[in-house]
Amino acid sequence: MLKIEVRPREDSITSQRRDIVDRVIECFEASVQNQRLLCFLDDQDPPDLKSRFGPANRGFYSPIHREVVVAEQSLAFMPKYVTDCIFPENVISPVAAAVAFDGLIYLYGSTSTNEIALAMTLAHELQHALQHASATKLWAVNTLVTQLKACTIDRLQLTFADIPIEREARTVSKRLAMRLFGEERVLHYIEKNIAERVSESDANDWIFVRGLSVSTPVNLGLETRKLLHRLSRCRTELEAVLEEAKSSDENTFRDIHLEDYF
Repeated sequence: MLKIEVRPREDSITSQRRDIVDRVIECFEASVQNQRLLCFLDDQDPPDLKSRFGPANRGFYSPIHREVVVAEQSLAFMPKYVTDCIFPENVISPVAAAVAFDGLIYLYGSTSTNEIALAMTLAHELQHALQHASATKLWAVNTLVTQLKACTIDRLQLTFADIPIEREARTVSKRLAMRLFGEERVLHYIEKNIAERVSESDANDWIFVRGLSVSTPVNLGLETRKLLHRLSRCRTELEAVLEEAKSSDENTFRDIHLEDYF
């Protein structure tokens, strides 16, 4: 059950956004459409979220733990009007059934004001949800890399372009947007984001997206092994990140063994 929540609930803008969301979702296979997934389109940019994820962030996907207490702790940074959708008030006891969804896709209000931004961001995060559902181990290993220390990421000059699941999500989102709006409009939107960059790293990310071939698939297994081989000197730090991940989400990370990828 995939649920779409758009704020505000009733007006002409909401209807336009809902139409784009429906068109994007139709492009994805049933395995995504049948997930217990909440797609929340906000009408504002909560400062706490922007501070947490950075000014260039347009939205994100996050798995939701089935245990209520763990889920509430992991989503404590989210606005209450979002978590109210995830933890229904009419459930009496704090059992697994009280968590209404297994995953959350959240888009900022500023993201939803542009139809191409909305379509590309939603497609990007839906692809992450699909990766998490169909290639859980590869998704998990990729996320470990993004949790390395900032100094390590800077030293290795790692960017989202180096992360296979991010490269695939960007490829899918660009391909889908070109299908819905045409290549010319999408490339114009990309150029606009480069020119009106939030930061240099944001501009570099859009330059990377501009150069992506939408017809070239990403082999997540092969590319993940290549990335881990590149990071072999960081194995101790990656192992520490993995242990921390297991403590917060044992179901996803317990069967991950980094020696399988080095």
